[in-house]
Amino acid sequence: WKPLTLLYLITVIRSGLQMTTNNFLPFMLEDGGYVLTEIGNVMTVFLLLGGIGGIAGGFTAERFSGRGVTLYSGLLAGPLMIGAFAFTGPLSIICLGLGGFMLLSTIPVIVAMAQELVPGQTSTVSALMMGAAWGVGALAPQALSNFVRASGFRNVLIAASAVTMVTSVLAYFLPREELI
Repeated sequence: WKPLTLLYLITVIRSGLQMTTNNFLPFMLEDGGYVLTEIGNVMTVFLLLGGIGGIAGGFTAERFSGRGVTLYSGLLAGPLMIGAFAFTGPLSIICLGLGGFMLLSTIPVIVAMAQELVPGQTSTVSALMMGAAWGVGALAPQALSNFVRASGFRNVLIAASAVTMVTSVLAYFLPREELI
């Protein structure tokens, strides 16, 4: 249960940042003078590169290890996402795309790792990782809404991005043997 709990927590934290970004970034961009189509383009960069990251993460995990993908992407996702919200202009968008790539690269990896941990109950474990963990992560914007009032969208997104680096610490404690 320990590795499954670690995978669950990693998924909750990462999906929390994804949902917080999806919800708060458009308002931050609007406050910065972006028009609707520009906001849509920036969000497309984040989500499209995140989707490509999921494919790349699965491909990489099959060749190396799911633990490694989870650990290293966590080390990179946090600083890249912080850069996305701390910088402005093209550098911000580049960091956002790369941060989304790293942040979402573990979606298929974690599901596969969890299924390997409990091979007789792959559907249940998949529901836990994809449904329950993402559902709990989706509560992050509401949980952070009072902080937005006090600190603003940018500061809350930077803080949430910093929290995602905890996922690397959690990934470090995953079993070292090949799970995928």
